[in-house]
Amino acid sequence: MKYLSKRFNGKYGFFKFLILLILIILGPVPASYSILIMGVDKSVLYIMTAAYVLVAFLFFLIFYRRFKFYGGFFENLRVVILALLGIYLLSFLIEFAFGENITNPENQETIESMLRMNFSPALIAHIVLLGPLVEEYTFREYLPGVFRNIFKRRDQDIKDFLALIMANILFSLAHMPTDIYSFLVYFSIGFVLVLVRFFTNNLKLSALVHIFWNLLSSLLLYFAI
Repeated sequence: MKYLSKRFNGKYGFFKFLILLILIILGPVPASYSILIMGVDKSVLYIMTAAYVLVAFLFFLIFYRRFKFYGGFFENLRVVILALLGIYLLSFLIEFAFGENITNPENQETIESMLRMNFSPALIAHIVLLGPLVEEYTFREYLPGVFRNIFKRRDQDIKDFLALIMANILFSLAHMPTDIYSFLVYFSIGFVLVLVRFFTNNLKLSALVHIFWNLLSSLLLYFAI
């Protein structure tokens, strides 16, 4: 009987990859449109926001249905809080290591400039809901499930972890870093999510951490500008 990892035993076909690729590339487009095109009717914004929420809900039902929460409410809450603190700590250490010779990642600058131009609930719905759900499935499930087949004759836990790290490199590059600092910022965020995914074997939990992190970051950006 062929060994199946406790983590990655789903189906990782091309059609699923195509859906993920379309959502990653085209997902931000309507939200960006709602910002860049001035004078968009509010009813259109509400329809776009509702569409993002609906797509996120359907994506969650379809792609996350086989994942289950383990442990009690407070145990999962503790993981989420520790993960968020871990992201903040790594971000602080990276910023401290680079000193004053740092600039905000271009991806963050783009979001800040969009929020300065015009507030859009559609953009927030993408950043906080659809984006994290799609990214977690792509970089913490689909790609690791594909990459783990590269490593032969290794302990299954080691194969899983190496596959997650490889996918996390792509996760960092997907956010278009312009220098080593911005790359490490996204890699550190992804690394904490990798640890959550690896040790809890729960994609829903890593997605929840990702959602809360993006929500907190969006709130900080909004009130800072």
